[in-house]
Formats: sequence, structure tokens, C-alpha cells
Amino acid sequence: MKKIAYISMTDEEASFQIKNDKQDAVHFEKVVTDNDQVDLNDYAGVVLQDSGTEDIYYICEMIMKLKKRKSSFVWIMTDDPLKSSSLVYLKLGADGILDSNCESEHIKWQINNSIVRYQDYASAASSKTEDEKSTRQSSIQLFPQNLSIVLGGETEIELTKSEYKLIELLNTKPNQAYSYEEISMHVWGEVVEAPKSRLGNLICRLRSKLARKSTSSKVQLGLKTVRNKGYMLCLEIKD
Repeated sequence: MKKIAYISMTDEEASFQIKNDKQDAVHFEKVVTDNDQVDLNDYAGVVLQDSGTEDIYYICEMIMKLKKRKSSFVWIMTDDPLKSSSLVYLKLGADGILDSNCESEHIKWQINNSIVRYQDYASAASSKTEDEKSTRQSSIQLFPQNLSIVLGGETEIELTKSEYKLIELLNTKPNQAYSYEEISMHVWGEVVEAPKSRLGNLICRLRSKLARKSTSSKVQLGLKTVRNKGYMLCLEIKD
């Protein structure tokens, strides 16, 4: 069951009558704000009741604070979803406008479907990230004792000590650039004179070796120049 905090800006009885059933996927809990210290971390989302013009400023303030404090959903409940203030709420980051004239079950399903869709998307994105990480780790293996790397479990490329140290560093954070000075310190143990020139020669030789040795592999390893920064490792896996 997903708990939703329901906040009315006034002390008057809200136009939306909260009705909860044990079998509902969404359960509303009326929350009273006390100097903005209410803890909303246990709720999957927040519904703010817009009961009139006097609520607009407070609702706008609440939307901005909620969006900064946590990543939960924020909906606005109103008896007139088409009024101009609704557009203001959406521009500030509200996730949707709910019509209080609808049946509570209708509104609960709107909320539930939004949360489920987001959770499914987040789960799929997390799974994809883990799969990509696993694929990357298995696609390039480093063997310090041999000063070599193996691509896709099939193509071994022998390297010089400097070439290996360069790959070793860049592989710790693929697709992230390292500066000339960072690379110089890792490869040679010091920031050498004219690091760009010396490093450029090393990069050129290594690129040539990678291109020549990995042509038959499904894994393509490359070194990308990042202007005014340095270099980063790029890994491409062919289908």
C-alpha cells in the first residue's frame, strides 16, 4: 500500500472527502503542517488541497520546498483544474492536477498508476545500468603481470609499461576524462615537462595498437580526446 500525505491549506472541511479502504493500493493520510517541520519521508507522494485564491501563495511555496527536500510526487487537488493557477503549479514542478469532483477511487488510480509507472521505469533503468556495468567489466580484462589486456575474452593485446598504466587509469572511470597532469602522475610518477607532447605520443602509439589488434574483436576500445581537459576511455560492443 502506498501512503499519500494529504494537506489542506485551510482548517475548513476540504471539498475532497478522503475515503480509505484496506484493499486500496493508495491510502490517504491527512497531515497538518506545523511550521513546515512535518516529516514526509514515509510518504510516496503529497497531495495539496487548493481551496481558493488565498491558498495560491502557500501552495507555490510548498511545491518548491517539497521538490527541494525530497523526490516524491506532488499533486494539487482543486475543484477547477482549468483555472490559471493550475498552470503555475505545473510550471513550479507539480506532477499533476487532480479534480476533487471526481470519485476518490478514480483519483487513487491516477495516483497509483503514476507511481507504478515511475517505479517500473526506475527499476528498468537500474537494471540496465547494472547490465552495462557487468558487460563492461567482462569486456575488458587487465593483467598487470603480463602488461596486457584482453577484449571480449578473446583478443589479448600486449602493452608497454606506460601503455598499460594509461589504460589502467582510464579504465577506473570509463567515459570520464582525466587531465593531462593526472595521467602524467599515474604513468610516470610526476608531472613531466611538456606533458601534452609526451602524452600525445603515447596516446598515438596506443591508439594505433588498439585499432590494429582489436579489428577482429566484438569489443572496440578507443581513446577519446577531451578538448582542454585530457583523455578518456571509450568502449564499444558490437552486436
